[in-house]
Amino acid sequence: MRKNVKALVQIAFILVFSIAACTLIFFEEIVCGLNMQASYHYADEAVFAMPDPDFTGVEYDAGKTKNTSVIIDTAQEDSTPDISSDAVHVSAVSEKREFKKPSEGGNISSGASEEKAPPLAVIPSKIQGLHEAMFYTQLPSQKVQCQLCFRRCTIDNGKRGFCRARQNIDGKLYSLTYGRPAAVHIDPIEKIPLSHVLPGKDALCLGTAACNLRCLNCINWEFALKAPEEVESVPVTPEEIIKMAKDNGLNMICFTYNEPTICYEYMTDIFKLARKEGITTAMHSNASMNPEPLLALLPYVDAVAADLKGFSSEFYKDNCSSELEPVLTFLKTVKNSGVWLEVINLVIPGRSDSGEMIRDMSTWFSENLGSDTPLQFSRFFPTHKLSGLPPTPIRTLEDACKSVSDAGLDYVYMGNVPGSSLYNTYCPDCKELLIERKGLVIRSFNIEDGKCSYCGKEISGLWGNKQKEIK
Repeated sequence: MRKNVKALVQIAFILVFSIAACTLIFFEEIVCGLNMQASYHYADEAVFAMPDPDFTGVEYDAGKTKNTSVIIDTAQEDSTPDISSDAVHVSAVSEKREFKKPSEGGNISSGASEEKAPPLAVIPSKIQGLHEAMFYTQLPSQKVQCQLCFRRCTIDNGKRGFCRARQNIDGKLYSLTYGRPAAVHIDPIEKIPLSHVLPGKDALCLGTAACNLRCLNCINWEFALKAPEEVESVPVTPEEIIKMAKDNGLNMICFTYNEPTICYEYMTDIFKLARKEGITTAMHSNASMNPEPLLALLPYVDAVAADLKGFSSEFYKDNCSSELEPVLTFLKTVKNSGVWLEVINLVIPGRSDSGEMIRDMSTWFSENLGSDTPLQFSRFFPTHKLSGLPPTPIRTLEDACKSVSDAGLDYVYMGNVPGSSLYNTYCPDCKELLIERKGLVIRSFNIEDGKCSYCGKEISGLWGNKQKEIK
């Protein structure tokens, strides 16, 4: 009898403990969910708007921000590297690599002055990437106008531009992301995505907090749609980025993950050093940078992957809080400069997948960028504010590829659909398979000295380490 009572007591204790544990977990999930929701809404406040001529900047209260670690492995989304003061963690596709840091008035400003920057106390103390911005105009009453992207934000003293990564401090504009990457990874070049640049090689890829668009389908919204102080970052100088690439045998550095225009000064300094070291440079951009800063940067850029997110002004306004015309100007500027260009179009069901829109884009593309510029149609997957939409049907992507090929484009790809023959590169003349891809892996390569191995036709792209000279 005593044994039975003792057993019942033990069972009752276990049940009570289990219920208490489950209750605790339940409430913890609720609290975490509320915290995530609060952070999510904070990231979205006052951002879904078109350029406003009366816009005078966004004011930030450091006490209200949330410093959230979002350094993620974009190749392995469930991995979050630790961050320490003496190491920068870089994620490869199938392994982790740790890199030890080495020791340590009205006129447009096209470069930072040599004057000492104001003390960091002027801005939220969590931001350490203070660096005078390039390309801005000083206005009366200590106002400034940023000239980097199409918004041309006019910013009052003490406030920030639409991107939240540039702040007016006593009449000077400062970048808040210089030397503060939120993500530094090793990725296959095909993932950037670039299909005609050093196939099968890896690149050192990096990005920072913030963006100048507000895309409803942003896949990196956890840090791209947040201010610098809301995102954990690590201090890495341009020299250290170059050393990381060289130490790991990487012959490409690419700015991606967020819009590179946000960290224009940081990217420029890194690319200049890379050019001296013979390292290939690339950027994946939303194509909203203004022509003047773009032309100043391009002599140090080897390849550009640019998004043409849709082909109507309404789509850009509704989906990205942006405009189409600046994107078209960007694409033509890059193409005319001689820098290698590839274009990516994300096909979103019910938003950018109409046959008429694809045909209009095909016509413009052929007339302005030529038949030898690669175009990749990428498959949409539910994310961010469009999580309720279905993935893009494969048939829709196939029809888009056919429409563009019929318009005369030589290199048309279907991205995010591994295993499809439209993921491969074929010779425009003899139609032989030149590059066979399985996911991000190159299975065969039949291009010799930039020409088809079968018929000798020249295949446009950057197949080696040949870089143009700086004029």
